[in-house]
Amino acid sequence: MTVGRILAAMLAALLSGAAAAAEGLADPTLPPAVPAARQARGKAPAAPPPRLEGVLLGGARRLAILDGRTVGEGERVGSWRVARIGRGEVELVGGGRKVRLRLPLPPVERR
Repeated sequence: MTVGRILAAMLAALLSGAAAAAEGLADPTLPPAVPAARQARGKAPAAPPPRLEGVLLGGARRLAILDGRTVGEGERVGSWRVARIGRGEVELVGGGRKVRLRLPLPPVERR
């Protein structure tokens, strides 16, 4: 055998081994796999509700601070709609669910 053929055979063996080793590796550029249960439903899971940070009540005006945004009744925050704003609490509707968020501390009395 000539030196050229020996080098060609060694190179072929080396490359076939690298290809075989790479077969078990996942492609990092592919998107993550979608769970089978979610594919069957065809519906994405509901996003978690926003965090209630404050409630402002004054006469007929009712506002809530949700995730840093000031919103009124009927407005949307992500996939949630503000259904009702009360003293220290907010009721949200979204994804077929109704959620009541409460402030962690009792409401501040104004004198």
